Amino acid sequence: FLSTKTAFLVLKGYHFFFTITMIHSFALFVIFLLFIHIFPYNRIKRKGIRIGASVSSVCLSVLIVLQFGNIKAETFDLNGVSRNGLFLNFCKLFEQLRIDKPEEYSLDLVEQIATPYVLESKVNPEDTNHSDIIVIMNESFADFDCLGNGLQTNQNVIPFVKSLTENTIRGYALSSVFGGGTPNSEYEVLTGNSLMFLPNGVIPYQQYLDGSVYSMVSVLKDLGYKTIGMHPFRPGCWQRSRVYPLLGFDETYFVNDFPQKDLMRSFVSDQEMYDFLLTKYKESINAEEENVFIWSVTMQNHGSYDVSFSESDLLYQRENWEININNWNGEGYQEAEQYLTCIHESDNAIKYLIEELKTIDRNITVLFYGDHHPKLSNEFYEMVHNGEFDTLDEKQKQYIVPFFIWTNYESEENTIDLTSLNYISSYLFGNLSI
Repeated sequence: FLSTKTAFLVLKGYHFFFTITMIHSFALFVIFLLFIHIFPYNRIKRKGIRIGASVSSVCLSVLIVLQFGNIKAETFDLNGVSRNGLFLNFCKLFEQLRIDKPEEYSLDLVEQIATPYVLESKVNPEDTNHSDIIVIMNESFADFDCLGNGLQTNQNVIPFVKSLTENTIRGYALSSVFGGGTPNSEYEVLTGNSLMFLPNGVIPYQQYLDGSVYSMVSVLKDLGYKTIGMHPFRPGCWQRSRVYPLLGFDETYFVNDFPQKDLMRSFVSDQEMYDFLLTKYKESINAEEENVFIWSVTMQNHGSYDVSFSESDLLYQRENWEININNWNGEGYQEAEQYLTCIHESDNAIKYLIEELKTIDRNITVLFYGDHHPKLSNEFYEMVHNGEFDTLDEKQKQYIVPFFIWTNYESEENTIDLTSLNYISSYLFGNLSI
């Protein structure tokens, strides 16, 4: 229910159609309504039948209550509705929304456990010579090489991101979401918290953030940074316009603040967002702001990937699609090529941004990461993987996203085989010039 507004905001990018199962279900529902209208309970004349029906209803209700605790609820995308039914699954999930404090939990105990792992801070709040920070969460940006070697394309899909090594920490991280759930990846990086400790299927932005939040933003704000958040989509999407000030952002920018002249699939392109980002960054440093932190979430690669385009769109003509799949013509073939072309353009755009930042005479650190894999057909993923995702290790590969931390000054170079999104801010802070 809390996500209804967001669903309507992105609805135009998706196609809705009725399946035969939906039609059958609707027909049965209508028949059921007609039946209870024709044979209402209060019209049953025989007392014995009425008593029997009442006793049966009570017994059935008691049986359901007794079994309620044994039912395993799952979110919609994990087929909980098809197993338990809509109403029962909803009630079971509703039960999980409350987060109970762990037994024997106390702040003193947390500090006691954490003390051996806390290093003395190298950051001096009095020092204003920190690196400026730009974080880019790139929508649905994935590296399919993590899944297997089944994908063959006419050219490298993300050549710049995969080649970046100088003054760079690069690697892969596990996201908590697949095919959607962008605000949860955002939440994990900004707060350092893992969704592991929250109920399945929740969106923390909507359910749990209702006051000031300790985050990457608040830490940098305490160090004197000007904090800017931007996302070229509607401010009401996932309640970002309400949440960003709680996280500590001084300024926020949404789609109506952008020129919207450089569109890709009707979304503001990464290129346009980076131009806007550079403008705001240069305005801040020209105003002699001591340090600047910019958080940006792209929109270009958002699903669905079967939409038509206006003539002003960069992908209006299919012959403009730069990535072609050489070895597959299965379900969702064009959707997959459209997506791959989009992230190829994202790769070109981040190259442009990095080259621009190299010309600025200030220390700058860039964190770039993908939020989750795109929602494409199972057939496509199995082609890339060379088979089904049967084991836990194989399924985990669908949650691996690339990231890198680049600086325009000399810094540590390293490769991280695998971490988690809620940890990559630690690599960022560890690499800052101070």
